[in-house]
Amino acid sequence: MGRILPHLNLAVFLLCLTLIITVKHNAGETATEHWDFQDTYNAGQMVAHGMGHRLYSLTAQAESQMLYVYPERKVKFPDIPYLYPGAMALVFVPLTAFSIRVAYPIWIAFNMVLLVASMRLLQKILPLPKDNWPLLPVILFAPTYVVLLNGQVTILILFLFVLGFYLLNHDRPFLAGLALGLAMLKFQVVLGLLAVLLLRKMWRLVAGAALGTTIIVSTSVIVTGWRMAMVYPAYLKAMAYLQMARPSIVVSLRGMLFVLLRHEPRVWLFGLLSIVVVALAAWSWRDLHTGYSVAIVASLLTAYHCRITEMVLLLPPLAVVLTRIENPKILSRLAITILVAGYLALLTNWHVLFALLCYGVIIVGLYKTSKRPRTARTDVGELAQAVPLDLPIR
Repeated sequence: MGRILPHLNLAVFLLCLTLIITVKHNAGETATEHWDFQDTYNAGQMVAHGMGHRLYSLTAQAESQMLYVYPERKVKFPDIPYLYPGAMALVFVPLTAFSIRVAYPIWIAFNMVLLVASMRLLQKILPLPKDNWPLLPVILFAPTYVVLLNGQVTILILFLFVLGFYLLNHDRPFLAGLALGLAMLKFQVVLGLLAVLLLRKMWRLVAGAALGTTIIVSTSVIVTGWRMAMVYPAYLKAMAYLQMARPSIVVSLRGMLFVLLRHEPRVWLFGLLSIVVVALAAWSWRDLHTGYSVAIVASLLTAYHCRITEMVLLLPPLAVVLTRIENPKILSRLAITILVAGYLALLTNWHVLFALLCYGVIIVGLYKTSKRPRTARTDVGELAQAVPLDLPIR
């Protein structure tokens, strides 16, 4: 009974949290305000009803929305356009057996399971407490709350990031690469990470990532057909002008340049700085934990449309940093600062400042706590302990 009780308490806690988030989600859904879960659920409905070959048609998305999502509403365009590869829609096909009101809490419960699984994997490779308490700050992290409330897919990508980290720690680079390749379901936040690993010449991992990417691309082509797959790049470019993610709340280099310059930065400038960031991340690789953490930061910095919801991917680097801090006072104050600052950012839309805080904590924390290479000079006391004193003299 003693072993079952903690798991039962955790299940009850997560169930209550799922119900609370569902109530909040449903209360905020209006004719003019919509959550992101709607677009992926609608895409799942389109694939389930044989409309995959029209997945990137706004007219078809609107038709599907009126037929399978909100029959009571007449629209000419979808409330939220679908932007992911076709393979992502397959993830939501099982949920199409339920109405959107029922499918949403099922999706949130699944995300809770992914969060627990991610934390369990991190507990196996980091000196985290082995009980359920580390899950609390993970759930309280503001980006986690926003991802859950919106019903987005980033926690699935987080799990794949953590799984890749876990497999790398167990010397399985090909499988780690495969996990990261599957994370190409949300490719914009993965490309920078894979670029760093490529520059590090981690060829077995790159081969696994190539296989994972091939699986995602091939599945997407099967779902949409060749013609619609070829339309996808132009479709994304057109949708870029309709995105709600204003530059002022983008948490990558693009948002930082916008705050600094007070206008949308040139694409060439963003691209140039992205190359520099990826190169620095590859050059600064000291050990697996430090290098992987910096690579994740670089990947978010170089993602063009990265928003605060994508910052949930910073949980592994933050865990690495916080587990290296030995002073309990500094640890608690830093954790509270990050948690409070996240919700202040949501209230004030100062997303860039919150991102700078998190990036700064990770980079400075990793630098201050990284293991220094031993110098060639050796202390006399250490030498005396290392060399036996009763050696015969010749």
